[in-house]
Amino acid sequence: MTELWNEFDLKIPPLITLPSNNANLAQKLRTALNKYEKQHTIKNKDFPETAALLSRLMARRKNSFRHMIGFHSIRKLNSALSRLLRIDLPRDLERFSGALPDMVFEDDICVEIPNRNSFDYVLVRLVGVYYVHKRIRECCTDAVDYITKMMRSNYFFETNTLFFATIAKLFNFSFELSNLCAELYNQILPLRQYFPHKGIYEFLPKDTILPNTLEHLGNNSENSTYKELETQIPLSVVLNATPTVPKHKQRSDVGTEVDREKKVKKYNIEQLRTVEGIKQFIAAENKARKNSLQTSLTKKILNHEWAGAQKIFEKKLLANDNKKAVNIFQKFISSKI
Repeated sequence: MTELWNEFDLKIPPLITLPSNNANLAQKLRTALNKYEKQHTIKNKDFPETAALLSRLMARRKNSFRHMIGFHSIRKLNSALSRLLRIDLPRDLERFSGALPDMVFEDDICVEIPNRNSFDYVLVRLVGVYYVHKRIRECCTDAVDYITKMMRSNYFFETNTLFFATIAKLFNFSFELSNLCAELYNQILPLRQYFPHKGIYEFLPKDTILPNTLEHLGNNSENSTYKELETQIPLSVVLNATPTVPKHKQRSDVGTEVDREKKVKKYNIEQLRTVEGIKQFIAAENKARKNSLQTSLTKKILNHEWAGAQKIFEKKLLANDNKKAVNIFQKFISSKI
C-alpha cells in the first residue's frame, strides 16, 4: 500500500458506471463529497500562498544557510509541499462526483454509479494526501527546531522570525487539511462493499490492504508541537526580543539618558536661483541619496518624484527656457524640504 499511494503518476482507472439498486449509496457519497469540498475550499484558501512564500524565502536565503546542516530540513519541507501540489485531490473528487446521479427520489430505484475501481482510486488518493500532510508536519517540526537554535544566538534574527511564522502557519494548515482527509476517508470507506465490480481490470492488487481508519488528530495531540515551541522560545520573546550585546562591547555605566532636541539643518532655497546652483544641488543630492537616503536633504521626496523633477529641469534647459526651469525646480524643492 505504501508504494501505491506514494507514486507520483498514479494511473487513473477508466470511469465506468454500473447499475445498482442501492440509491442511498449515491446520496451519502454526494453529501460527504460536497461537505468536504466546502470545508476544503475554506481551509485551503491561504495554504498555497504560504507554501509559495516559504519557497521564495528558501531560494533567497539558500546562500546564507547553505553550509548549515539544519537548512536541509527546510528543503525537505519545500519538497513535501511540492509533492502535495502534484496530487490534485479536488479534481479527482470532482471527476468521481460527476459520475454520480444528480438526484434520487426513491430508495429502490436503479441508478448508475461508478464501479469499485474508481472508488478505490479515490480512497488511495485520500490516503496519499493524508500521509503527505503527515510528512509536512514532521518536516515543520524539524525545521522549527533548527530555526529556534539560530534565533537563540541572534543569527539572522529577523529572517528566522519570518521563517518561524511561515512554518507555523503551514503546520496549522496541514493539521486541518489532514483531518478533513481522515474524516472523509473514515466516512466513505464502509461504502466500498456496496460498489458494483465487474471486469478483468483490477486497480488495486489482490494483496493490497487499505487502512481500516485514518487517525483524526485532536486539538491536543500534534498541537503539542506548539507547546514545545512555546517552552523553547516564548512568544513574548519572539515579538519583543532585542539582540544581545557581547560582553566585551557592553558598557558598565552610561549614566541617565537625557533626551535632547536634534538640530535640524535648514537649506537656503535662495541658493537655487541659478542654473549652476541647481546643477550642484542635484549632483550633491544624488550622491547623498545613493549613500544614505535618510541623511539627505531630499529624503521626503520619492525616487520617481526626484527623477521627474530632474527630467523637467533638463527638458526646460534644452528648450532654452532657463528662467522657467529655475522657477519650477525651486518651487518644487521648497514645497518638499
